[in-house]
Amino acid sequence: MLITTDAVGGVWTYALTLARGLVARGAPVVLAVVGPPASVAQVQAADGIRVVQTGLPLDWMAPDLGTLEHTAQRLAALAALVGAGSVHLHAPALVGSAVWPVPVVAVTHSCVATWWDAVRGGPPPPDLAWRIAATAAGLRGAACVIAPTLAHAAATTALYGRLRIAVVHNGSDAVPHTEAYSSRSALAASVDQQGVRAVPVDTPGTGGPGRTAGARPNEGENASLAASSLSPFRVEPVEARGSKAGSLNTVSANDAGYEPGAVREPFVLTAGRLWDEGKGVAWLDRAVPGLGMPVQAAGPVQGPSGGMAAFPNLTLLGTLDTASMAQAYADASVYASMAIYEPFGLAVLEAAQAGCALVLRDIPSARELWDGAAVFVADEAGLVPALRSALLYSPALGARARERAARYTTGAMVDGTLALHRALHRALAG
Repeated sequence: MLITTDAVGGVWTYALTLARGLVARGAPVVLAVVGPPASVAQVQAADGIRVVQTGLPLDWMAPDLGTLEHTAQRLAALAALVGAGSVHLHAPALVGSAVWPVPVVAVTHSCVATWWDAVRGGPPPPDLAWRIAATAAGLRGAACVIAPTLAHAAATTALYGRLRIAVVHNGSDAVPHTEAYSSRSALAASVDQQGVRAVPVDTPGTGGPGRTAGARPNEGENASLAASSLSPFRVEPVEARGSKAGSLNTVSANDAGYEPGAVREPFVLTAGRLWDEGKGVAWLDRAVPGLGMPVQAAGPVQGPSGGMAAFPNLTLLGTLDTASMAQAYADASVYASMAIYEPFGLAVLEAAQAGCALVLRDIPSARELWDGAAVFVADEAGLVPALRSALLYSPALGARARERAARYTTGAMVDGTLALHRALHRALAG
């Protein structure tokens, strides 16, 4: 299989993880890097997988349609050259009008039209029209399209029309790290005088406390999960239940995942392309003064066009390597994502695997994946109370997030993708 990827973001992680899984299942893979070349470390990480540095421009950096068409034609020629049985493109616009020698599956990790619709709203500017048209042509030209969530599939079809689209959730395997859940003393210090706590709400059908332990929602529930406005937790003043402000009697030593003596730091973590307004990082920056504790942010603040985003209240960590990011997840009590546009959210999954409590903006993709395992924020005014509550209740919330994360494994992603490619071959053969 020829798999295309870029080397500058999360697509590389997805492609490399998929490639390793396919090779382990006896399916040879060639990784074709589009855009800036993969680093020496990245190539070394792909040990045993052939990596081709194409030198071709990324679809979203191509200056015009002609350049994008040239990239598609070169990739089609590469597929023929390496004897690929099928092609797995990381961007639908790369399908182009090329004559592909084998079936093409295109993955819509994101696209400018759905981003614009979610973040800005209204018609996109004319200078994006040709890029959106190229994506539309690729979506229609691919033998099949993969979306990482039902929510993103729905957003895509709403803008581009009826498509041959399948949902294969992204997957990741937990990075080994020292188990760490906040001790009572650390939690008490972090929420003292805040006067709020999280209380489970019995919400049958959402995976919340009303669901039988270990039960999973049916596949058909996904649409209702995405549309649900219920949160598995509500925020209420501690005094309302007759308890002392800052007390921890809502967190029992018997809560799943609680480990006395294991300490997480009382801070909130976020990660991603901090410069991307769709990530909603400004909400977190404005929350810091009212929260009264650090919010650490990992990722770049400079965008591809050179512009810099400013977040004076955040503790900026810069771009972290895999080991440093894993340690950050292990240290943090809470992981927060205020993204208004997030087709999947790999960082959220990684944080959940590490046992962080999750505080997420209430968007359809987050509901689909994490309903019943996260605290959801509907508006900016609710962010500080939600963060305080999650810090207070982080052991149980972290355990719940980790349990949910077990659904989204590398194995499930690889098996789903491989099954789709094989089904296409059977359909063409029959």
